[in-house]
Amino acid sequence: MPPYDSVRFGDPGSVFETFTHLGHLTAATENAVLGTGAAVLPLRGPLLVAKAAATVDVLSGGRMLLGLASGDRPVEYPLFGRDCETRVTAFREGRPAPLPHARGPAVTCGDAGCGKALAEEVGP
Repeated sequence: MPPYDSVRFGDPGSVFETFTHLGHLTAATENAVLGTGAAVLPLRGPLLVAKAAATVDVLSGGRMLLGLASGDRPVEYPLFGRDCETRVTAFREGRPAPLPHARGPAVTCGDAGCGKALAEEVGP
């Protein structure tokens, strides 16, 4: 997918990788709420999304707002080796992994298809 395809998608936000851009905005702002309109969970690992969101939340002093979606751009899925037709199932299967609040309890991924259960503290 081109980094910016205004004809098909109309959003310049697709120029940058979401969490990298939020890291930059964390350093460049002090009061703005930082968030994802909708991170496409089937194209990312649920625990990686959780870690990225928790990282932005901690570094920004609690300004992170996480939005998740199953995706609506079929052209993206082959680029990630994923099947667009199974995106809703992949979203539902990825969602059970608790997406931790940076100051929250331990994260487990036993229900997220990780194999064995994990428990790691997230945040400071």
